[in-house]
Amino acid sequence: MRMKKTIPAESLKGSTIQLIAAMEKANERVQEEGVATKGGNKYLQVSKRMEIFREIFGLEYGIETNILVNDGKTVVVQAKISLNDKVLGTGLAEEIRGRGFVNETSAVENCETSAIGRALASLGIHGGEYASINEIEKAEGIRDHQEQQKHKQEPQDNQVNDNITLTGNAEEDAWHKLSMAWITEINSIPSQASLLHWATKNGPKIEEMHNWDKDNNTSNAIDIQNTYEMRKEELENGSQ
Repeated sequence: MRMKKTIPAESLKGSTIQLIAAMEKANERVQEEGVATKGGNKYLQVSKRMEIFREIFGLEYGIETNILVNDGKTVVVQAKISLNDKVLGTGLAEEIRGRGFVNETSAVENCETSAIGRALASLGIHGGEYASINEIEKAEGIRDHQEQQKHKQEPQDNQVNDNITLTGNAEEDAWHKLSMAWITEINSIPSQASLLHWATKNGPKIEEMHNWDKDNNTSNAIDIQNTYEMRKEELENGSQ
């Protein structure tokens, strides 16, 4: 019988050990903190993966982003992760201005977040998925529809508490909890008119959430936008 070869731990370089630790931590945290996608998979937000990256590597590694295209319609951003001027991972992302309420004013920031996410994923720090959250949502939807939920009912605390991992920061926990409740609510909206009404009603609060995200390196509002866009496409195509 042919024996499987293994690499002795003592032969691994320090950076390799760190990378393995980061990958394992991402895979652990995605189970508790990941956003559920259709099909039962989960996606760990870029902000959470950045926390892991800095926790493991500190400031040893650098992350650089460059705007490749910004012509008023399309934004393309490239992210590079490097060590001592040696590029170890890269990621590209594209956003269309005006597509979704976050991209109305913050397409560059949104695009940068996705590019960083793909650069981290190229190193294996993906928490279950390689593609950016935008691509996952476009392909399969962020959650299974909550058919049994009342469409006009405001989410109650006990509807989302079981899926929330507390960070110890009361304000961050409150925004994350609200975003999870809104994701469930959006996916249960039955018509295009109701979806538009939802966006109009919650627009000011979403903008407040987005401003908080920018100041605190989180992506709650972007997750809401992507969920909204996916549900809009489903309803336009006649999917319930």
